[in-house]
Amino acid sequence: MALEMRAEGDREVVGTRHFAAPPELVYRAHVEPELVRRWLLGYEGWQMTVCDIDARPSGTFRYD
Repeated sequence: MALEMRAEGDREVVGTRHFAAPPELVYRAHVEPELVRRWLLGYEGWQMTVCDIDARPSGTFRYD
């Protein structure tokens, strides 16, 4: 994975990541709760007890 960061004006920063994976798998890793729980980790021993994701336009997400 590569990460590029650039400033846009005085108040914005844009980050771009490049993954060695097909776009479909990267998308799934961000919208399927069971996959998000595998990579979005907190401190050791922490568990994500709630992972609600609605990837539709105007959908919501919640991680606990």
